[in-house]
Amino acid sequence: MEHEEDIKNKEDNWAEYLHTMTDYVEKNDPNQLEDLLREEHPVIPGEKEAYEWLKENLAREPRLKLDKSGYHVIPAEQEEK
Repeated sequence: MEHEEDIKNKEDNWAEYLHTMTDYVEKNDPNQLEDLLREEHPVIPGEKEAYEWLKENLAREPRLKLDKSGYHVIPAEQEEK
């Protein structure tokens, strides 16, 4: 049953990541949001919207971009696979 535990841990991490992302938007902290989105993460709901908010609220060009799907945020310097 270890496989089920791994799935549960990934779901918890995913939920925590989403909560943290939302918290940074609510606190109007684009720098922290940018740092968070630069970390490796799965495609999550609201990620594109967070990126759009970041572009509007960051006082400079973000160090992020959307991948080919248009929904997943990746570091600007990362090569797409």
